[in-house]
Amino acid sequence: SRYIGPYIVLFCNRQGAYVLSKLDGAVLDRPIVAFWVIPFMARKKVTISEEMLDASESRLKEMSQVEDEGEEKPEVEDGEEESKSEEEDQQAEESNDGEK
Repeated sequence: SRYIGPYIVLFCNRQGAYVLSKLDGAVLDRPIVAFWVIPFMARKKVTISEEMLDASESRLKEMSQVEDEGEEKPEVEDGEEESKSEEEDQQAEESNDGEK
């Protein structure tokens, strides 16, 4: 993936994801998980007024409540995930036995 910054961290939500804003005040549509954020310390503090942000206060509160966003994961039926992990364990054991 490529770098697409810089962004300003508005806040960190309850699950540890960051709500980010572009330098022009445009707020990203969803929180970003911490491992996608490259830390950078600015030489001087950057302040953005609430009027400059393109998201309402209620939308920001909503984003502070949502779960982490990250790579999209396909939806899995209940029980299907367990059987997949069992199959993967079996395949790993078979490959280890073949190496001996």
